[in-house]
Amino acid sequence: KLTRLADDNWVFSDYAPNQGPFLDMNQTSTTIIASGQSGSITLTASAALFASTDVGRLVRLEVQNYDVRPWENALAYLVTNLVRYDGKTYKALNSATSGTFPPIHEHGSAYDGQTGVQWDYQDAGYGIARITAFTDSTHVTATVIQDAPNGLNLMPASVVSTATKRWSLGAWSATTGYPRVPKFYKQRLFWSTKQGIYASVPDDFENMAADFFNEIRADNAIVSQLQAQDVNEILWMEASKVLLIGTGGGEFVGGPLTGTEPIGPANFGIDKQSKKRVRAVTPIIVGTSLLFVQRAGRKLQTIDYQVTSDSYVSTD
Repeated sequence: KLTRLADDNWVFSDYAPNQGPFLDMNQTSTTIIASGQSGSITLTASAALFASTDVGRLVRLEVQNYDVRPWENALAYLVTNLVRYDGKTYKALNSATSGTFPPIHEHGSAYDGQTGVQWDYQDAGYGIARITAFTDSTHVTATVIQDAPNGLNLMPASVVSTATKRWSLGAWSATTGYPRVPKFYKQRLFWSTKQGIYASVPDDFENMAADFFNEIRADNAIVSQLQAQDVNEILWMEASKVLLIGTGGGEFVGGPLTGTEPIGPANFGIDKQSKKRVRAVTPIIVGTSLLFVQRAGRKLQTIDYQVTSDSYVSTD
């Protein structure tokens, strides 16, 4: 990332989003337990899981079982009692009968009524850490990520006291490969990794959170995949009314599934349009057309929208 701080002060820094993206949640019997809730911790896996190339990789740990009871109004609570509401965990700071306003805050403490319980925010039901050192295939050192000022991602106490099977490894690393071909589209920063498409939260280009307290919303990050019989690695992307995607196997279009809803995780799709195939040469927009080099490097193609076929067609 290149940042301009002044006319004569330009700074390079790593693009390293803290909220994802992540691979699919673990489906095996392998568990991970954390040694602490904050700072530098040790992650211990029950089976060989980690590699030396995982340094810098994210790890997300979710509570194995939601054994904390949900918040209820008009109920007597004792100091230190734990409750959960909307995916978040809270601890009672006083003994009292709960009020009518459930706790929804994401940091600090708040009362649930005029004479109710004061609830202190604890965690989001999950925690995120970044691997900083490799010990062996079952042990790594990691730093718990805490995004100031709210500390949303402090490691839940339950994944410190109890191993969990509900974990996800970061999708980007030296182990899995890093993204390339960035492109801004619809106020999001899109990236591609071979056949995968990742898009940031709108207007927050370093936020790749795919959910908000385990709730998937329209303004969360997008994760998608090219689906085709002979699809090859993504070589370029270009933004226009849609996101044009060029691969060695053909040309694709990404965009909202319906124009009546905002683009988001549930309203984004990728469709194959043509099979001219492309070369890894940056395309250019001329007027309303996109010009690109065909895979063999001998032809110049243009891709345009055609009303008659309701698709984007590549022609010589």
